[in-house]
Amino acid sequence: MLAASLLSLLALVAQVQSTRTAVHIVRVELSGPLDSLVLLTDRGQVRYDHALSSQEALSVLLPVPAEEARAALQARVSLMGPRDEGGLAMGRARVTAVLPQHPALDELPAQLRARALPVPASGALSIAGVTLAALGAVLVWVLRARARAAALVAILATLGVVLVRRDRVAPTIEVLEADARSAVWLARQVSARALPLPPFEQAWSAYTVPASVPLVIEAQGDPAQALLTLLDGLVVVESPWVAPGDLLRAERNDFESLETVYTRQDGVWKAHGPWLRGTALPPAQRIEAPPGWLAAGLPVEGEVWLGRRTSERAESWLRYLR
Repeated sequence: MLAASLLSLLALVAQVQSTRTAVHIVRVELSGPLDSLVLLTDRGQVRYDHALSSQEALSVLLPVPAEEARAALQARVSLMGPRDEGGLAMGRARVTAVLPQHPALDELPAQLRARALPVPASGALSIAGVTLAALGAVLVWVLRARARAAALVAILATLGVVLVRRDRVAPTIEVLEADARSAVWLARQVSARALPLPPFEQAWSAYTVPASVPLVIEAQGDPAQALLTLLDGLVVVESPWVAPGDLLRAERNDFESLETVYTRQDGVWKAHGPWLRGTALPPAQRIEAPPGWLAAGLPVEGEVWLGRRTSERAESWLRYLR
């Protein structure tokens, strides 16, 4: 599983960072006539489609891809709509302020943010392609034999695709990172395609893996329902989640019904099957390890419970340490 291991390592290393975000919320003052607005930064762009007549004005909050608040405030403005005889846009747009980061983000426990990310299917394949291409380039340089290098590159590429497909997961994954000793948990969404942004007034941060991946945000009509998309890599949205207390015990599950549960005790993984709310943890059915990314990056010591949650939106998991 060389390719899968490389991908897991890349995701694990890339996410060990502060609570900086790749998306900031800015206030924009608009006046018509205009059809739509694009704000551009070095990290990507946001497009807002909202027509205004020459007598209309609007103050709106928009998400802007930017590592720093200053970069968001200095986003370049491009307007689509009526133009004068000289070709200049007749509408106006000005970024006037950047909303501060929500203080609750500072409460996210570092040990929860350091857990390994899942690598959704299309993102895994893309990163594997980059890795294998780099290996191929090295082979060409070292071997200096075109025929032999080409053959080895083809073998590596085929092997890499096979390995990645064996370990691929759904395009979007939700994980609730939990710890019995922490008052704040971490709700995390990871996608290789697109994620809807949470409400602007809530506490959340968004970033990409790798960090250099450009972001495209579409905000049509209601900017609070913006969709964050990317062409490569992974996009991650994280939010603090208030721990519900001691609602998950082996004697009784007062948290929620789980479709399947894995536990680790003394270094041994066991599969327990479904765990219904209001019941005790069912007996282990067999010795079986969970998906690789779920077990990656967890402390060696302590008891671990991994539960598949019920969700219609995405594959969803609870990762709980006791």
